[in-house]
Amino acid sequence: MINRFQPTPDTAAAFAADPLRSLRSTVRRPGDESAPADAFAQALDKARAGQLSSDRPIRVLNSAGGELTDAQLNRLAAAADRAEASGAQRAMFLLDGQAVTMDLATRTVTSIAPLKPGTPTVGIDAVMQVPSGDSPATGVLTPPRVAALNPSLASILESSSAA
Repeated sequence: MINRFQPTPDTAAAFAADPLRSLRSTVRRPGDESAPADAFAQALDKARAGQLSSDRPIRVLNSAGGELTDAQLNRLAAAADRAEASGAQRAMFLLDGQAVTMDLATRTVTSIAPLKPGTPTVGIDAVMQVPSGDSPATGVLTPPRVAALNPSLASILESSSAA
């Protein structure tokens, strides 16, 4: 048996008089000190600095081409939190001489390979060196410039800005 909500005359009248009434509990009014206005910005800054952890597990695909130790996975999880807080969606992590590519939304490692000079990697929007041991990550993670990723696109952009 499905139990459906049947409004009483009192609730129906209250809704008709103020249809946004049910949303009030989620709306913060100016001067409301229960939730600081910059709480989200502060949390984001902490995440970017590596001071917050999502505690989301890292999954490694069987086809990734390698294995990671528990210690490496823990370091990679902290780096993934920081990369995602910086706006990255798909990142390459330089971890103990290996290039580890990860989809950050699903926390899935898609590739583990030794670093090879002269081998291009496409489909990533961030690169980060994972600190060794328990040392915190330093520096700011920024996506690479579009021109560095795609010479054809750079050429098109240059010609359109000259016109």
